[in-house]
Amino acid sequence: MNITTMISTRLRLEPLTHAHSQGMFELWSEPEVCRYAGSASDLNGNEVQLPAVSTADSDAIIEFFLHHQSLGNGCRWAVIRDDEEFLGIVGFNSLGVEAEIAYHLHPKFWGAGFMSEACRQVIDWLQSSQDSHRLLAFIELDNLPSRRLAERLGFTECQEDRDGAIRYERCLVGN
Repeated sequence: MNITTMISTRLRLEPLTHAHSQGMFELWSEPEVCRYAGSASDLNGNEVQLPAVSTADSDAIIEFFLHHQSLGNGCRWAVIRDDEEFLGIVGFNSLGVEAEIAYHLHPKFWGAGFMSEACRQVIDWLQSSQDSHRLLAFIELDNLPSRRLAERLGFTECQEDRDGAIRYERCLVGN
């Protein structure tokens, strides 16, 4: 799987690595980020404390993402602003005919359109490099900004529920 650095108007999306440890800690130590993120596990299936209290917690999340990327099951990009500031992460929990997108943005950057820009980049990557036909997102009912973002990205709400999250779908074939 070729996970490359991508450049958009205001952002650089680079494959997530341990070099992003401090940014990941700042992201995952924010209670508002963790509020809708669900639980996180390390490579051994142990629950990672969220909000993170040390870089060891957020580094375990990086390790989890990198492991699944090495298996071809998913991937993540660090979202970096043109001034080199780490804003968040975006990527895929799963890849295949049906892929699942996930995104997390530090609260101080909410409402500025950064995640919309980042999501468009990774969706373009998915369509050009993977054989995915459908893109899914699972968003908690109370997370209205994320639900609005999914709709702006062309997702349609399905009334299915998974662990308190609403399923959104976007057809990728012919788009």
